[in-house]
Amino acid sequence: MAPPSRWPSPVEQLRELGIEARQRGLSFEQFWTEAVRPGIEPVVQTNTPNPPAGAVLWPTDGNQRIEWREVIEEGKEMWLRAYERRAPTKREGALPMVLEMREALGDRPDSDRGALVAA
Repeated sequence: MAPPSRWPSPVEQLRELGIEARQRGLSFEQFWTEAVRPGIEPVVQTNTPNPPAGAVLWPTDGNQRIEWREVIEEGKEMWLRAYERRAPTKREGALPMVLEMREALGDRPDSDRGALVAA
């Protein structure tokens, strides 16, 4: 059995940061730039002293960090739709993780249409 993780996964962090960013009134691009920091080096890691507020803390293991960043950055459009409370694509709607993320961002299933709408 793997040891318990000390930090929430980057996806869990991004979900929480997204909730906070929406409450602060940030646009998606402002949120994404603050949290994911695309193109900004060095990346903020779990051992970074005084990390900037609103940034995802990436794993210190290089391979894990690269994999997480690729997955999250490739899913930017999915995060955008969830952030703006737009309906997911058909593929996204089939993924339980996406539904959990959208619910955490304040969305709920609309039983009449099968789409996710603002709560």
